[in-house]
Amino acid sequence: MRRIYSSITLFALLIFLQACGGGGDATVVPRTQKTAIVEFATSTANTTANALTKGVTIAVKLPAGVTVTTDPGSTTISGALVGVNNFSVPFPTYVAATNEVTIDAINVSNTSANVVFARLTCDVKPGYTLTSEQFSSIIPTKYEPTGLGGSDLRLIDPPVLPKISATFGY
Repeated sequence: MRRIYSSITLFALLIFLQACGGGGDATVVPRTQKTAIVEFATSTANTTANALTKGVTIAVKLPAGVTVTTDPGSTTISGALVGVNNFSVPFPTYVAATNEVTIDAINVSNTSANVVFARLTCDVKPGYTLTSEQFSSIIPTKYEPTGLGGSDLRLIDPPVLPKISATFGY
């Protein structure tokens, strides 16, 4: 009797599991990325006063799939890029032919060792899906962090390094 009961229970369980499909032909529609918000920062493990960032010049080639809106008739991107954390960013530029952004950021009120200094809004081209790794792995074509008195913060130990990250808007 026990054997018959076990067989019936097992049969019922198999029928139940058979009815539980994997979703059939349902398709998942990915969300379309519309913007990439790129943050430019400095980073260092050095906490001494000589590691404080007074200014940063950085030029980077953005990954394929993004563009930056420039001011009418120029390469200046005053509407797409803002300075943050007490940094001013006069005349940032974007060259569409090379997909390169150049930023000269100046700390206007104090200094900091690890801080986001600029935030750039990029437009994601239709058909592209980007990852944050595509931005965090960017190697700047130019990077010059300066400290108090114009010191080169790449020469301190450990040096001040660039840090680039991105989040996406849908």
